[in-house]
Amino acid sequence: MANLRFFFIAFLLVTLVGPANIVRAFECDGINSDDPNVCSGHGTCIGQNTCVCDPGWTGADCSECQCYGLSSSDPDVCSGHGICIGPDTCVCELGWTGADCSVCSVCQCYGINSDDPNVCSGQGTCIGPDTCVCNPGWTGSDCSVCSVCQCYGINSDDPNVCSGQGTCIGPDTCACDKGWAGDICDKCYYKLRGDINEDCIVDFFDLAHLAATWLIDCIVDPSNPECLPPE
Repeated sequence: MANLRFFFIAFLLVTLVGPANIVRAFECDGINSDDPNVCSGHGTCIGQNTCVCDPGWTGADCSECQCYGLSSSDPDVCSGHGICIGPDTCVCELGWTGADCSVCSVCQCYGINSDDPNVCSGQGTCIGPDTCVCNPGWTGSDCSVCSVCQCYGINSDDPNVCSGQGTCIGPDTCACDKGWAGDICDKCYYKLRGDINEDCIVDFFDLAHLAATWLIDCIVDPSNPECLPPE
């Protein structure tokens, strides 16, 4: 008889009030499920202390926003240079810019300001102190090495490029090692007496050339004082 009374009352409630209007008395963190501030105002309380967060929000009570996949409490959020104040909304620290605060606006890379067109050798972006992100085809800490260039028909990564005495930093552009000069770094920077071919060595080739020159000069001009025997 008691069961029949229960079902009869339930039937009346559903018929007269309607199932959609029956309020479920859930609470999430002490706030009623129908309160607009439940789940921090960024989610739905679907059960006792159970929130389903709106997109861009996370946490047990949906109080933590996310910026580009990272929670606002993550130390790396906003590239570690800002605060996440809303879904994909960063407020950057002084000196940093960009949607995710990843671009350094007042940094220097190897003594050049990040907004200088020549920073990172003009072939990359300065994203932090002495930290370059190179454009495709360029490498090196300051983006000064052309990874796909050729210097006078030799690839930049060939050990023989620039005569093996320099670095190919651009199309047909060699940066010579100390002591070497010339377009392909094949000339001795230091002028050694007797170094005819400027290879930084006075070798048999140079001595033979000097001897031959001396002999020819003496045949052509025997009266040359350098050709006369000592008295």
